[in-house]
Amino acid sequence: MSHDFGESAAGMMHAEAAGHFAELADHSELAGWVNCTKAMVDLWRDRPAAALKHAARPTGRRSDSHRLRGLQVRALAQLGRRSDAMTCLALLEGARDSFGEVGELNDLGAMFTFPEGRQKYYSAVTYAILGECGTAEEYVLDLGYTEIPPVGAKAWPVSWALSRSHLALARLSSASTGGDPEAAADAVAPVLALPRGQRINQLAQVFEILGKRLNAPQFRTTAAATMLREQVHHFLSDTVQRGDGSN
Repeated sequence: MSHDFGESAAGMMHAEAAGHFAELADHSELAGWVNCTKAMVDLWRDRPAAALKHAARPTGRRSDSHRLRGLQVRALAQLGRRSDAMTCLALLEGARDSFGEVGELNDLGAMFTFPEGRQKYYSAVTYAILGECGTAEEYVLDLGYTEIPPVGAKAWPVSWALSRSHLALARLSSASTGGDPEAAADAVAPVLALPRGQRINQLAQVFEILGKRLNAPQFRTTAAATMLREQVHHFLSDTVQRGDGSN
């Protein structure tokens, strides 16, 4: 809860406590999920190097191991280690069907699972960070993330908003087009309409990256890029961000 509400330092404190209990209980599965939480917290507060240290400890063939490998790939991508990220991503996607062991914690709820939809979301984000626009597009569409936010008991609108925002990044970084600000604007347009209360810290982080990329020389005199840059600035100025409680 602390993590999801943007209190990263508190989230890490709880994760450290859980890790201590996992160690005392000699419970490898719980330790795996603790490492997932630590890696996710550090990715969300833009510390991919720290996240990679947590994610470099996958063991076994359970869901926690699979998710930890997904977080490892995302951290590599954010660090700019493209070759390593692509190699690990290919291995991960090739081994997807072999992660079938049911853990003791699965019965406690979805928090201790890594369903196919979540796996595809991880791949979509990773390919977007790497600038692989076409593959990122395929994953976002496969998730059903169109211009309309998903609804229903199993829907996760945060993933939708983040996926659309990362898709905009991919379209700006596409090697085949040299970057397409108009297409990026189309991807992120429905996200810009989100009410203020749904503009979480992690979404603001993606928009900050989007704003920086729009400042690249090739976009400075483009009308579509200028308009999108202004929209991003307005979005960020109207978004409440919380610190992680550390310096």
